[in-house]
Amino acid sequence: MNVFIDTNVLLDFFRMSSGDLEELRKLARLESTGSIKLLVSDAAFDEFSRNRERVIAESLSQFMKSKFELHRPNIIRPHAESVELEHMQSRIRELTKTIVERVTAEAVAGETTADKVVNELFAAAKIHTVDSKIVDTAIHRTTLRKPPGKKDSFGDAIHWEWLLAHVPKSEDLHIISRDGDFESQLSVGSLEPYLAFEWANRKSSTCHLYLSLSSFLKRHFPNIQLADQLAKGAAIEKLEKSSNFATTHNAVARLTQFDDFTAAELQRIINAYQSNNQINWILGDDDVKEFAHKLVTIAYSSDLVDAVFPIEEMLNELEMQEMP
Repeated sequence: MNVFIDTNVLLDFFRMSSGDLEELRKLARLESTGSIKLLVSDAAFDEFSRNRERVIAESLSQFMKSKFELHRPNIIRPHAESVELEHMQSRIRELTKTIVERVTAEAVAGETTADKVVNELFAAAKIHTVDSKIVDTAIHRTTLRKPPGKKDSFGDAIHWEWLLAHVPKSEDLHIISRDGDFESQLSVGSLEPYLAFEWANRKSSTCHLYLSLSSFLKRHFPNIQLADQLAKGAAIEKLEKSSNFATTHNAVARLTQFDDFTAAELQRIINAYQSNNQINWILGDDDVKEFAHKLVTIAYSSDLVDAVFPIEEMLNELEMQEMP
């Protein structure tokens, strides 16, 4: 599934918006597990980098303007609660200043929570180069007033021309954008008709538009509750299908990062340890054995003793074999 997320959607996570960073984590996990193919160009990355600081500054300024202001009439002032309210107002000002200073420092260092999640997304995807031919085509497109984009703004035209050149023929494209440049003026939430026709004609496939990341996830991945669930499931599947020792070690390393498993997940791991020779042949390796002990501990604390008993038996047999 080819997915293009517009820069405006990423920048929303630095604004006072309803965007949930957990949804962005889900997108990164979907890319890293191969469930989607996230399309990122250096033009999109550059656009994000150019606008990030401005958006953060605007968000902090807006936050500062939302201070709690209390005006106390003379008939209110004599009451003790009025004094308490004044102290609360002063405390709000102090906290506001502290938060702004802290977030500013984090932003300068590129260490806000939003930065970390966006960087995770960029790290999961491969950033492709947009060559000069694409740029020239996009400029020509804008000169002819073809969508997407605004007059004298080439960004979206560059994205569109790059997507036309980059996505293989007969493969659908899913665009996540909310700025209206890709959207029909008559049918809310639908792709601009000219773009829809152009994509169908040149790529023999369909281009879909989503106005938010949440709408895309609900449409195609409604059962993903948390990004970690997806990563955990992928690691378990990798363990189950492991065909060599290196893959087994890699899957175990990923699963070791998690401290809780559902009964169904635990049973899948137990079955893998029992049925996959690539796993039980190296049960004596430190990482594989340590993770097995971890599973036993988790099972005993979760009333899943019966489920983990086979692994416990395997560990006991291993200890007997290692005895002098």
